[in-house]
Amino acid sequence: MTWTEALTWRMRRLLALSQRARGSLFSRGWRGTWRRMLQEFRGSPRASSQLRLLPLDWTFAPFAVPNAGNPDVSVIIPVHGQLAHTLACLRSIAACGDKTAFEVIVVDDASPDASAATLAQIQGLRLLGLPRNLGFVGACNAGAEAARGRFLCFLNNDTQVTPGWLAALRTCFDDVPDCGIAGARLLYPDGRLQECGALVFADGGAWNCGRFESPDQPRYLHRRECDYVSGAALMIPADLFREVGGFDTRYAPAYYEDTDLAFAVRAAGHRVLVQPASTVIHCEGVTAGIDPERGIKRHQVKNKARFAGKWATALLKQAQPGTREAEAIARAETGRPHLLVIESTLPDASRDSGSLRLVELLRIAGQLGWRVSLMPDDRRMDLALAARLGAVGVQVVVPGNQRSWLGAHGDDFAVVMLSRYAVASVWLAQVRKLAPRARVFSIRSI
Repeated sequence: MTWTEALTWRMRRLLALSQRARGSLFSRGWRGTWRRMLQEFRGSPRASSQLRLLPLDWTFAPFAVPNAGNPDVSVIIPVHGQLAHTLACLRSIAACGDKTAFEVIVVDDASPDASAATLAQIQGLRLLGLPRNLGFVGACNAGAEAARGRFLCFLNNDTQVTPGWLAALRTCFDDVPDCGIAGARLLYPDGRLQECGALVFADGGAWNCGRFESPDQPRYLHRRECDYVSGAALMIPADLFREVGGFDTRYAPAYYEDTDLAFAVRAAGHRVLVQPASTVIHCEGVTAGIDPERGIKRHQVKNKARFAGKWATALLKQAQPGTREAEAIARAETGRPHLLVIESTLPDASRDSGSLRLVELLRIAGQLGWRVSLMPDDRRMDLALAARLGAVGVQVVVPGNQRSWLGAHGDDFAVVMLSRYAVASVWLAQVRKLAPRARVFSIRSI
């Protein structure tokens, strides 16, 4: 790169950053923009042992990916070049396997490199070649037409999956009967959280929940409802995808197609969930770039306007730009009754039968449409147990001051369950005072 090219790039980058800053100030306000800046420059958390990225500089040798004869899920990966990332993605799928019966379809969207010839050597892979470049939207729709599975899982080629990722998404549709879309928790390669569900504001602007935070933050560990999930790792029933018309081609080649799909699915009477138990590492920007003035990324602003026009009525119900993330997340789940369980400690289903029964009760409550929160009386947080409970939709809360927290949120609870006599003797009077609208039960009475 010459000095003139470097200067041009820096000027273009500065312009892009100024545009992002203006957009952030409009949608988030000064406070939200300042928080986002602090998140951007915060040091990376300690990398999880789960994040074992496969190298990109790998000398190709033929390998195999799972290919079920009667797949329950079709994993659809659209690609346009970036062969090294595609191979790393496929190798991670092969290495992790899954208890779910699935097939892998790679849609080669007229790649300019040797993708087609190389991918043809991978055993079990279904390779669909397109004669011309259709972009992300067109490639995904083409892959869906060729899919044999009852469920479709769209996956970016600049991702690497982790053990259990696919089964965790698939289980959402068994545990939550009206689930229409389930999305994975996305991490950056350095271990930071990229997205755990996303919000849409009344102006059509979007916000990735938890961006740049630690993935171990308790508020991002439980399955919950959200406005939309990224198309980088998104599962949907095949029949429902076809019913709503697939990805809307007005957003071709890319951007806002996943947001639009979520709104269409919700309009059809289904819910959109993010499942943190499904972890996918996403090298953001590899597929579409990061410069809003060049490449596919330039369609983001135009498609935001298209989206806002199409869903103008639905957007009237969304939070206003600048709303705090926690408030907007809670708004996304408004309308479902909220159950609070106060237990002596976090239940461990592998430890005792009482914990096993409690976890099953909470899972059933989630199936029946309840939001479920659990507060351990001993105030001890165990991230592994919180993640297991989160996988079935239970939010673990360990506030610094339990009574103050209950006083602040008491009106939100329809039911409070007190698990044991020792817990009830401490909390019964407090619950009746701080959560006066809630009906109070003991576990034994159910």
